[in-house]
Amino acid sequence: YNHAKDIDEKNAEVYYRIGVTNKYLKLITNSIESLKKAVELDSTHLKAHYTLSTVYYNEAQYTEGISSLEKVIVLDRTYAKAYNKLGLIYQKLGNYHKAH
Repeated sequence: YNHAKDIDEKNAEVYYRIGVTNKYLKLITNSIESLKKAVELDSTHLKAHYTLSTVYYNEAQYTEGISSLEKVIVLDRTYAKAYNKLGLIYQKLGNYHKAH
């Protein structure tokens, strides 16, 4: 993917896939940077926003996770995974009213 990035540095999908790969390799900082670049290049990239929220959730960066999930919901109000993860974050924050 890095070679693809060198060829087309404005391709959001390439940055998304690099972010996902880094997530699985536990290269969290690199994953966040790549996913943020993907949504910077394409603000409608739903999977990049959602994956970014997952990385933030796993790293207990809940405020950032909420922000990413809110963008997912704006893009697709029917994306059930986003509501589920949002509820989990609010539960972690002790905000049980919003968690439901």
